[in-house]
Amino acid sequence: MIIKNIKSFTNTALLAVLVMCCFSCSTDLYDTYDEYSEGEIANVGKAEGIYAVQGNGRLSFVVAINADPKIKKGFITWNVGEDQESFEIDRTVFQNENIEVEVVAEEGLYEFEVYLEDASGNKSISTYYIATILGEEYRASLANRTVVSVDANSDTEALITWEENVNNELLVKTEITYTDSQDLTEKTIVVDASETETIVPNFQTEGTFSYVSTYKASAESSDVFVTDATEGTFSVNID
Repeated sequence: MIIKNIKSFTNTALLAVLVMCCFSCSTDLYDTYDEYSEGEIANVGKAEGIYAVQGNGRLSFVVAINADPKIKKGFITWNVGEDQESFEIDRTVFQNENIEVEVVAEEGLYEFEVYLEDASGNKSISTYYIATILGEEYRASLANRTVVSVDANSDTEALITWEENVNNELLVKTEITYTDSQDLTEKTIVVDASETETIVPNFQTEGTFSYVSTYKASAESSDVFVTDATEGTFSVNID
């Protein structure tokens, strides 16, 4: 009987020890989870893609983001983080979308860092993008459209022949400014990039004209650059 009681006590004691161990392990596990959770960095969806359209002194960014509902804000930084443009992300539907952001900066080549944040300020992995912002230096480097010849088409009309615009899709137009021989007022003629000949009415014999060309900053941009003026001379009248 004594032996049986001893065995029963021993089994009960072992069970108690096991329960205490399991409770201790479970408590330690939850404590570790809570400790980790308090200091962990939340996984915030990063920018899925970045694209920028060049303008005059600016870049128009398109930042593609995924459906992560935690994303609340985004940042575009440059100059090693010294300059930045932030943008709010106010979503009503959690789906992939493109966010448009404009960055204005001095002319030059930059590496841009783009990252997203949640409401607590946790950051996503950064995405990088290299682009050039165009400005005055670029504008000054642009050449006017080439004039092939200037001839007297008649006593009152001059004919300007232009070099054909074959590969420059950024050329928008060329504007000619001259003085009308009839009323002595300044006149302007707009020449489309596709035109190769321009008739100038009422030109002044051996008078001068000037012209400037307008170029888009990039194929998708609404910004333009206008060249410095080039001066030409009309031919003498036909005898």
